[in-house]
This record gives sequence, structure tokens and C-alpha cells, in this order.
Amino acid sequence: MPNHEVRLVAVDPLAQDIYRLRFERPVGFTFDPGQYLRFHHGGVSRDYTLVNAPQAAELEICVRHLPEGRFTPALISASVGRPFPVEGPLGYFRFQGDPGHSVCVATGTGVAPFVAFVRAGLRGFTLLHGAPTVDELLYRDELAAAAGIYRACLSGLPDGDSGGASDGQFRGRVTALLESMPSKPYAFYLCGNAAMI
Repeated sequence: MPNHEVRLVAVDPLAQDIYRLRFERPVGFTFDPGQYLRFHHGGVSRDYTLVNAPQAAELEICVRHLPEGRFTPALISASVGRPFPVEGPLGYFRFQGDPGHSVCVATGTGVAPFVAFVRAGLRGFTLLHGAPTVDELLYRDELAAAAGIYRACLSGLPDGDSGGASDGQFRGRVTALLESMPSKPYAFYLCGNAAMI
């Protein structure tokens, strides 16, 4: 059951069909980086991980707009000030290891908990960041600056199309890059496409 109401502050485009939504923070609301909110609207519920640091004045989520969806059209088209009932914070996806031995693997909007980790101060981890094209590497500059090792993996480029890829970017899926990593004791954190996980 909803235990908070959040009011929309802004909807900002991040990439094609991907948006950052900012909401007023309810009084007394606390959470840990990696936790999510469950939004309720019209009999439908959807979970979205908070992207902001725990001390931020607003709450922020990142969503892919699915025009045929039952939920994201209502979020993207909502007017500023509109309230949404939410449950949360929920979830246990929290950073718990040594950054030097931690490998974070993100695809699409699944990068959200890692952005929250970085905004809370995490540094020195390895991030494999997958997207079809460079434009969909959400928050890439912020993440690359914090990671000890940052590898962009571009999976949607046809042969002969650079899609803005540079020499340091892997052409292929994050799973293919994972297979080439040396065998060591790692702590893995995975978020994104279910097939990747």
C-alpha cells in the first residue's frame, strides 16, 4: 500500500525515449542508494530505482517511455505538481563490498542504482555499461569519472557504423566483455535487461 505521495517537479529528456523525472521529496523520507519506489497509477504498479544521493533535496528516477505501456505515458505526460502515490523505499540492492574488487554491470535504465552509489560517494569500482548506442549511455561522464575502470559496451551498431563509438568502447554486449575478464574473486552487481542478468 502507498505510504507517501510525491509531486512531479520536472520531466527532462536524457536520450531518445528516456527521461529523468524529478519529484518533491516527502518530509522525513530516507533511503539507501540502490533502493526503489513503487509507483501506483490506474490500478498499475511499477518500480523505479532512485538515482539521487540520499541527501538530495529532490527524488529522481530514470524511465524509458513505452508509448504502448500502461504506466510510462502517464508519467511522461503528467503536469508539474501532479501527485503520485508511492511505496518505499523498497529493496536490498546496496553496495556492500570492496570497490577495488567490485564489478558493476548495467544496461539501459538499469544504470540507476550505480548512479545513486556514485552520488553517495562510491569510487574505484569497475563498471561495464551497456547500451545500443553512445547516446543511450546514460550518465556516462559522471560514472566514468568515479569508476576505477569504465568500459562502454555498444550492442546496437550495425557493421560499418561507428555510432559515435571511440577507440575505448567495446562493440558488443556486456556479457561478451565479461567473458574476456581475467578470473579473479569479484563481487558482481547486475542491473538491467533480464536476459543480461
